[in-house]
Amino acid sequence: MLNHNAKKKKGYKKICECCSKAVADGYDFLWIGNCCIDKTSSAELFEAINSMFRWYKNAGVCYAYLDGVPYDTDPTQVESIFWNARWFTRGFTLQELLAPDRVVFFSDTWTELCTKRQIHSAMSRVLGIPADVLIGADFRHLSIAKRMSWAARRQTSRTEDIAYCLLGIFDIHMPLLYGEGKRAFTRLQEEIMKVSDDESLFAWGLEDAVSRRTAGYDLKLRGVLAQSPAEFAQAGSIVPYFGGLKRPFTMTNIGLQISLPFFDPRHLGVDVKSQYQAADQDIFRNNISYGILRCHDENQIADHLSIPLVDFGMGQYARRGSNPPISSKGGHYPSCLKPVCLLKDVVMHLDSAERRALGHDPTFIIGYIEHGNHGKYLRAPQVLQTFPPDLWDPSTRTIGSPPEKWMDGKNWHIVCLCDLALPLLKDSYFILTIGCLGLGYMKTPGTGWKKSTPLKMWKRSGNGQQHGLQQTQSA
Repeated sequence: MLNHNAKKKKGYKKICECCSKAVADGYDFLWIGNCCIDKTSSAELFEAINSMFRWYKNAGVCYAYLDGVPYDTDPTQVESIFWNARWFTRGFTLQELLAPDRVVFFSDTWTELCTKRQIHSAMSRVLGIPADVLIGADFRHLSIAKRMSWAARRQTSRTEDIAYCLLGIFDIHMPLLYGEGKRAFTRLQEEIMKVSDDESLFAWGLEDAVSRRTAGYDLKLRGVLAQSPAEFAQAGSIVPYFGGLKRPFTMTNIGLQISLPFFDPRHLGVDVKSQYQAADQDIFRNNISYGILRCHDENQIADHLSIPLVDFGMGQYARRGSNPPISSKGGHYPSCLKPVCLLKDVVMHLDSAERRALGHDPTFIIGYIEHGNHGKYLRAPQVLQTFPPDLWDPSTRTIGSPPEKWMDGKNWHIVCLCDLALPLLKDSYFILTIGCLGLGYMKTPGTGWKKSTPLKMWKRSGNGQQHGLQQTQSA
């Protein structure tokens, strides 16, 4: 508007029509996010986005203009074109829908179609939001997972906004850092943890195992937090358990410190295994354990939700990407708690296509040696040579990913010749392999590199004692 080009812009007519409706309804002031925020001012943008939910809640009415929706549309029908409007898929319009007491929907010709209250039943069926919430019920007591699911199919033009548009939904205030990408959603979850003990925050990824493998999740390890609200798409029925002793948890620079009961489904009796659905049977074929959360499906009150975890050693675990969370049927789990650290970031690349998609190469940190008999941790080993060559950076103790020419589909390995370099253990060489299942390469002292099957990460020293290398995690 300052450049006097407003009348040439597509949204100018919408602003004029909106002003006319507001005047006709007796209002003196109107706020439109597209033109009432000076986006060149970081302070004003911060205030607006962090205050937006409260402004909508205090508004007398919210006008929702549905571009492309004709005046003769019947919004009471769930198959209506009304529900195809882009307004229902945008991130910031979620709080425009939930915060105000009165929302009026208009067609593309500014014909009034209905109000939110008039169609709240159909809207609940289409959007998966409880009907009472749509007509003003307080939703702050609802689970984190359920509220995340409301935004699962919504999109924003900027990556960071998928987190910022949810600030009011979770009553969170935090700085806006455009340019941080998906890190914004991680920060949102970390802020939620500071004010909530609801463990449904970790109940993401409830898609069935087959669809997750089709999407490329197979064999991937993940951090404890979700990457976007889309991973809560199937979590709308997850609710927390109330009562009993609460379990405190906190996020550190490494990961989530929490105490969980664990169970291994492979150790369950035949009668208990039969309670699991056929789609869940692959949980018995993987070398994983399940950490049990204080939440459950609202339709399965007796069952706790459990997340799949892979042991990295030293009390550290990562999420197994190819396995969705499961319900521990009938409460078949131990009551004792195990203090663990659920890693914050774990990146395991499987092929060059995934590496290009993520835009960076993974690196792996060489951990410490654990004494096989006494559980004592010795010093970190010295890496003498890697294959493919030149991947070891001694200054950071990291190993980079192999070049594409060494990758064979999803079967690849990085092989390291290591030495403990301890005075009492001379010539204590061993082989460490990093990568996926399939052929790898190995080298022993005095021989050349050769193909081999994957090796266990163990070596035998001169006195016959075994030592193992801690499983590696990504940097």
